[in-house]
Amino acid sequence: VMGVGYGGIRVVSRDDGRTWVKVAQLAAGGGDDQNLLRCVTWGRGLWITGGWRHFTSTDGKTWTERKNPDGCGLMQGVAYGAGRFVATCGESSWVSDDGLAWRRGGLIGSGGHTRVLYADGDKKFVAWGDDREVYT
Repeated sequence: VMGVGYGGIRVVSRDDGRTWVKVAQLAAGGGDDQNLLRCVTWGRGLWITGGWRHFTSTDGKTWTERKNPDGCGLMQGVAYGAGRFVATCGESSWVSDDGLAWRRGGLIGSGGHTRVLYADGDKKFVAWGDDREVYT
C-alpha cells in the first residue's frame, strides 16, 4: 500500500496500513504547491503518482519524473484496471496502456477536483468530482 501527499512524500505500508515508512520526498513540509502529490496507483509492475508533477517507479524507491499529459496541468486521480491506466485532470480523463504514453479519454463533465477508481466487481472505471456527479 502506498500513500502520497504534501512535499511530494511517498509512504509505504507492508502490513495493511499498521505501520508506514517514508520512501521518497521532494521537499520537507509543503502545502498545495508544485510538490503536492494527489494520487497514486499500481499496475503492470509500475507505481504512478500524480499531481502538478508526475512520477513512476518499478520498485517504489527509485522514481522517474514524467511529463503530465499535454493539457493536464494537475493530475488529480489515477487508477489501474482492465489492463489500462486512467487519470483525471479537471474535466478530462486520460488513458494509458503502459503508464507512460497518455492519450485523451472522455470528458468527465465534473468541475473542480476529480478522482477515479476501478470498480472490479462492475469492471468499470468510476470518476467523480466536486459537483458530486458520477461518471463511468
